Amino acid sequence: MLVTDKNYPEKQVCLVYGEVYNCTPENINDVEDIRNINGDHCIVLCKDDKLVAATHPFRSKPLFYNIDSDARTFAFGNDPRELKWAGAYPYPLEENTILTLDLKTYKFDKQDNKIWNLEQKDRTHNRVFDAIEQSVRYRYSDTTKLMLSDGYDSGATACALWKQGYKNFSISFQTHNKDVPLDIDILKQRLLLHSGIFMTNKYDDMSEIYKIYKQKYVYDELSECLNLAFKYLQKRNIDSIILAHGDAYYADYGYKGRQFKSNSFFGGLFPKDLNLIYPRKEMHHTVDMITGVEMVSLYNKSTIKQSILDPELVQAWLNTSVELKNKRERNWMWEYMTENNYPFADSMKPTDNGIEYVGDWDSWETDYYY
Repeated sequence: MLVTDKNYPEKQVCLVYGEVYNCTPENINDVEDIRNINGDHCIVLCKDDKLVAATHPFRSKPLFYNIDSDARTFAFGNDPRELKWAGAYPYPLEENTILTLDLKTYKFDKQDNKIWNLEQKDRTHNRVFDAIEQSVRYRYSDTTKLMLSDGYDSGATACALWKQGYKNFSISFQTHNKDVPLDIDILKQRLLLHSGIFMTNKYDDMSEIYKIYKQKYVYDELSECLNLAFKYLQKRNIDSIILAHGDAYYADYGYKGRQFKSNSFFGGLFPKDLNLIYPRKEMHHTVDMITGVEMVSLYNKSTIKQSILDPELVQAWLNTSVELKNKRERNWMWEYMTENNYPFADSMKPTDNGIEYVGDWDSWETDYYY
C-alpha cells in the first residue's frame, strides 16, 4: 500500500493494509467509522478534500508517512522501502493515531483513534471471555497457525481455539534463550490436547530483513522463529500466523506495586480510577516488538494477527473491576484457563533480584510433535 500526491485516486477509496474483521473497506467513510473498526490494520482513507490515515490502537500494522507542506508532497505506506523509492523519508505514525491531511492547505492534525471507556464496573470476566473467543474467531482460518509457547497469552488464545473445537492449529519452537527457558511439560500437555507442530529453532540469517527498517526487535529470537515458521508454513499453503503479544497491557510486568522488569510502568497495581494511568501510550516495548515482527512478516509476504490486543477484548477487560485486575497477575487469563482446565503454570515469580524463570529448557529433542 502506497499513496502519494502523484498517484492519489480520483475517487474516494479506503485502502487497508492487513485485516478488518467487522466491516469492509467500502463501509469506511469517516473518522467514526475508523474508530469502530476491529482488525489488524493500518488505513489510508482518500477523500476529495482530505486524506485520513490511521493506526491500530497498538499499531498492529505500522504505517509510515512523510508530508512536505512547502513542496505540497506527501507519501503514506506500510513498507518504508516504498516511501524511500518514492523519494520520501519514512517516519512511523504513532500507535492509536488518526492523522487528517487537508489537501488544499497541506496542514494536518492528529487525534486519538480508539477512545477507551475506563469505567471499572464488571464484577465478572464474562465479557472478557466472550471477547477472547470472538477474537480468535475473527483471526483463525484454515490458512492460519497460532505461535504457541508455554506462556499465559498464547495459552489463553490456544484455550479459546481448543474450546471452540479447533485442532492442530499451532506451531511452537524450542528456545535457545536459557535466561527465559521453555516449560516443556506445559507445552507438551497443550499439544497432547489439540496437536500441533514443534520445531527446533535453528539460527537464521536475518540481515536482509534488518535492512528494511532498523527496528531492534527485528533481530531477536522471536523474529528468527517467525522467519523460519513462515518459510516452513508457506510450503504448506499457510499464509498467516496469530501472535499473542500484549500481556504487558494486562499486567505491566509487575504485581501489587512490585516491578518485575525495568519496563514496568506502574508495578501492576491498578488504581480505582484508571484515568491515573490510561490512556496508555507508554507501551513502547510491546509496540516496538510488534513493529519488529511486522518487518519479518513484510519480508515474507505473510500476515501476522494479534489476538490478545484485540480492541474489543482490551475494552472488555478495562471495564472489569479493580478487584478483579488486582486479584492476581494476569488474572483474566488465569481464570479463563482454569475454568476450561487448560494447562498452564506460573512462568515467572518475583524474587529479591527481579524474576526467576522456571522450566526445563532442553529436555525435549524431537523436531516435530503431532
